[in-house]
Amino acid sequence: MNCRRHTVTVFLDIFLRDRSFSFFVEEALSTPRSTRAEVPQGSCLLPCLFAAFTDDISTLRHHLEEQEDDVMLALYADDSTYFASSCRADIAARKVQQVFELLLKWLDRWRTAVNVGKTATLLNDR
Repeated sequence: MNCRRHTVTVFLDIFLRDRSFSFFVEEALSTPRSTRAEVPQGSCLLPCLFAAFTDDISTLRHHLEEQEDDVMLALYADDSTYFASSCRADIAARKVQQVFELLLKWLDRWRTAVNVGKTATLLNDR
């Protein structure tokens, strides 16, 4: 059994270590750059790796005050959404804002960031 764990650990280490990327601008290819922290996109391992990488994101709820306790987190593949409900939009916004402040600390700790281009706020009423 220890041999299997070691094999999986070594495989993941090799898969994730020293990753790099390049990009095209018009027809020119950039020099390779190393990544600091990421889950490889397009990999069949992506869902499992992302789940492991973000496993502790739900612990942010433990740092919320009681009035923000009804903020909910939904995770799907490599996407996440926070939901809050209130009779007043400003109260719902404050609830989510407190979670975002905690999220920024979490992101900083794991050396990652939110893709601002894919980030939105949606306000619904009855």
